[in-house]
Amino acid sequence: MREISLAFPCGRLVLDGVLSLPDLKPATPLPAVVICHSHPSFQGDMDHILIREIASSLADRTIASLRFNFRGVGRSEGEFTNGKREGEDVEAALSLLSKWPGLNSRQLGVVGHSLGAAVLLRHYGNVRTACSMIYISPPPNAVEERDIAADARQKLFLVGDRDRIAPAHQLQVLVSNMASEATRISIVPGFDHQWAGGETLLGRTVADFFAANLT
Repeated sequence: MREISLAFPCGRLVLDGVLSLPDLKPATPLPAVVICHSHPSFQGDMDHILIREIASSLADRTIASLRFNFRGVGRSEGEFTNGKREGEDVEAALSLLSKWPGLNSRQLGVVGHSLGAAVLLRHYGNVRTACSMIYISPPPNAVEERDIAADARQKLFLVGDRDRIAPAHQLQVLVSNMASEATRISIVPGFDHQWAGGETLLGRTVADFFAANLT
C-alpha cells in the first residue's frame, strides 16, 4: 500500500489526511472510500488502529481510501464541533477524491465508526456523491434522526453484540423497521464498541462490502 500525506480545503479550513492507494496501478480508475474516525475524547483520529486497518484492507481489494482528521483534531484546522459541522468535512473529503487523478468519481463510498458513523447519518445531504455507506457502531439516536429507508443506495450497519454504547438489539430494531432491501445489519459476536482485537476482521468485512458494491 502506498500512502500520500496531504492537506485539503474545507471552506476556510485546511484538513489533514492520508490517501492510501494499492501498490499495483490498474488500467482503469479506482473506486475510493472516505473513512471517518470516532470521537477524539476516545482517542479517535485518522491514525487509530481500526481506521488504519480499514484503509489497509481496502487497498488489498484494490480500493483507494482517504482517512482524515475532523476539524480541530490533530493537525486539522478549526474547532471540533462534536458532529455539528463535521458533515462539511466529509463533503470536502469526497470532493477531493472525486477530482483525484486515477480515481473514479462515480465509485465513491463512505464508512464511519461511532461518531464518524453518526456524522454520516446526521449529515446525509453531505454524502450525496457516495454510492454506498457503512455505519460502524453508530449511536441509535443518530439512526432515529434520519429516515434513510427510501434511499436506494446500499447501506450496511456493523455492530458488536457486546456494544453498550450502540446496543445491537436497538440498532437491529431500527434497521428492521426501515424495511429496506438496500439496508442491512450485521451483528458480530464477541466485540464491544471499540472492536479491540477485531480490527482485521472488521477491515476485511468493510473491504468485502465495498468490493461488492463499488466495483
